[in-house]
Amino acid sequence: MAGNSLQGLKTTAKRSRLGVVAGRIAVERSRDVRRMLGARDGPMGATHRRLALEESVDYINDVFDDYVEYGELGEADLNAAEVLELGPGDNLGVALRFLGAGAGRVVATDRFVPFRDPEQELRIYGALIAGLPEAQRARLAAVAERGPVAFGQVGLELLEQTPIEQAPQVLGESGFDLVVSRAVLEHVHDLDSAFEAMDALLRPGGKMIHKVDLRDHGLFSEGGQNPLTFLTISDRVYGWMGEESAGLPNRRMIGWYQAAIERLGYQARCLITHLAGREAEVIPHVPVEHGLPDRAPLADVAEIRPRLAPRFRALSDEELAIAGFMIVARKPPADS
Repeated sequence: MAGNSLQGLKTTAKRSRLGVVAGRIAVERSRDVRRMLGARDGPMGATHRRLALEESVDYINDVFDDYVEYGELGEADLNAAEVLELGPGDNLGVALRFLGAGAGRVVATDRFVPFRDPEQELRIYGALIAGLPEAQRARLAAVAERGPVAFGQVGLELLEQTPIEQAPQVLGESGFDLVVSRAVLEHVHDLDSAFEAMDALLRPGGKMIHKVDLRDHGLFSEGGQNPLTFLTISDRVYGWMGEESAGLPNRRMIGWYQAAIERLGYQARCLITHLAGREAEVIPHVPVEHGLPDRAPLADVAEIRPRLAPRFRALSDEELAIAGFMIVARKPPADS
């Protein structure tokens, strides 16, 4: 009975803007305590923790296939390539797919130390590798048999507690042909430094491919509130709620990324992957210049606009309606 009452209170709180804000601040303070006590691992990036084996393998393959399809990566792009993956979380399956496809080296760098289940990891790697073509299976056989202890043998390196902003200090500069991430950049607090670091790490002519989730991660929308309610919170209060610890999305919308890429002089394509208030992914992803594939989310924008925090009021309705995108950008060659 008590459990049902507690769940009822949680459900009611999620329907209230003030209840969500207060709840998030309380969660963040408890995380502060865990950090003070020396806790290293946590839920950030623990994607596979609650997935069945087949779901994990499908997820890994979908992520890799997205990079190949929308990043327009051919065999020549992957052969002997040096790849940097940001925020791999609790499984290195995507890195293994790159190695199986011909990459010479993959470095996976993560700000966190996610919860890990070694037995689950080994099962996932075994099932993933078993589904690959024979030549790729042969290259990754050591990992299928022994798991993470064999990463170095196949050219995979994991750097934990190393955010992308600090990666050049560890890895040097201009060493990678490809930098990739999925659902990572929206949790980076200092994005300016992150893009400077990625630029330093990419060789001339190298490419970055990022899939960015601009949604509220269920913060308010899970309780049935407008999916853009998280843009009504002041910067100070949002910081108290956990933005700087990567507990919340950083609220940088698509225009910020487009401007950052333009400043770097990269050639880039931006593709819409999600729309505000719509759970389903936009398939195939739509180039931004083609406009919104569905105008219905503009109703959510119109409803929330009078309540937006000051820094979001100048954004267009169309930009606010874009809740996820993929950016594919190539660094200028050395002779340009």
